[in-house]
Amino acid sequence: MWKKHRNNNNSEEKGLLNLSSQELNGALPFFIAKVRKESGDNYKPNTLYEIIISIQHYLHQNGRLIAFMDDQEYQVLRSVLNSKMKELSRLGLGINTKKSEVITIEQEEILWSKGLLGESNPQQLLDTLVFLFGLHFALRAAQEHRNLRFGMNTQLSVMYDLEGKKYLQFIEDVSKTNQGGLDHRKVSPITGKSVLKLQELMKILTH
Repeated sequence: MWKKHRNNNNSEEKGLLNLSSQELNGALPFFIAKVRKESGDNYKPNTLYEIIISIQHYLHQNGRLIAFMDDQEYQVLRSVLNSKMKELSRLGLGINTKKSEVITIEQEEILWSKGLLGESNPQQLLDTLVFLFGLHFALRAAQEHRNLRFGMNTQLSVMYDLEGKKYLQFIEDVSKTNQGGLDHRKVSPITGKSVLKLQELMKILTH
């Protein structure tokens, strides 16, 4: 998508990986402002955000550990993306948020086979943990991942079922729907079990 956009706009022949941070901060805002679907229609706000995050992931995969949403030098990019998303929202795009769709086993296997999940480098390990915890324990919000506890008061325990099979149990205490205050004192915590991909998860956790 990036290459096609560059070619359509007669941009200088320079690969995405070869752009400096300053050049990325100049090129990507222009990309955000101009990119369209094949039909010429605008993308939805969240799709536009996901495109930028996908570009970031591509850079990570190739050794460029940058964070478009956090690094100081990408303030211009964030400002343009924020403005564009608000503009698209005012046009009525992306107002109705779809519920999360189930990831099939086949889709998950593709993530492993393509190297998007695994243990080859720190970023890949982090991505894998976020994916597996989110998948098996229904951790959707970023704060729910950050709130995970390990150590003496851990929320994760290795358990055995009646057939002697090992699984990893997660016990929720705080989430978006259960903040732990007076209004939520009678809300039962969610308990999750991870069986699928347990070997991979346990291997990663014990590194």
